[in-house]
Amino acid sequence: MPSNTQPNEIIRISTNYNSVMRRLTNKEIALEVEQERLQTAIMQNRVDVENYSRTNHILQYWSEQLLRCQMAKLVKINQDLREVRVLIERKEKIIERRTEIMQEQRGIFPLRSISNRAEFNKNKSG
Repeated sequence: MPSNTQPNEIIRISTNYNSVMRRLTNKEIALEVEQERLQTAIMQNRVDVENYSRTNHILQYWSEQLLRCQMAKLVKINQDLREVRVLIERKEKIIERRTEIMQEQRGIFPLRSISNRAEFNKNKSG
């Protein structure tokens, strides 16, 4: 100890040193607590990412399955509609032909077959 320092000065320096050490210790404790909190948050984030990844994979799988199922249904419906359309076209042709026959029997010449008009008139009078 230097001989020129007063006891009050030594007490002041000692108190100041103790105060600085307490603040540093408190900051160190606060940093350790913050480090633990951040590590916990990082681990939670990793767990969340893994859960999201699994959930996303499951949703994607079921979405694809649902889309395939819906696509198969739509293909079947489209095929059924084509069959119905063919049946309707056949019925329309049958109805048109029956209408022509009815008109011929009544003596009304069908306008869409104008090329056969002479033959129609000949058959009608004969």
